[in-house]
Amino acid sequence: MGATGTLLKAGFCLLAEGLVRNGITAVLVNYALCPSVKIDEIVRQSRAALVWTYSNASLLGQIRNR
Repeated sequence: MGATGTLLKAGFCLLAEGLVRNGITAVLVNYALCPSVKIDEIVRQSRAALVWTYSNASLLGQIRNR
């Protein structure tokens, strides 16, 4: 579905649990979907999420470069 639909957050919990169980930090990001926004807006939102996550990693108890 990706940018053309929506998936329930609950479905992604299983993905995150497996990653976390193996010592991997999981960050699941919400973003606007097409056709409400154009792809460049989805890219902008995704980049902003990456910057925020990196900048706030220590507040979340995570190591930035991991």
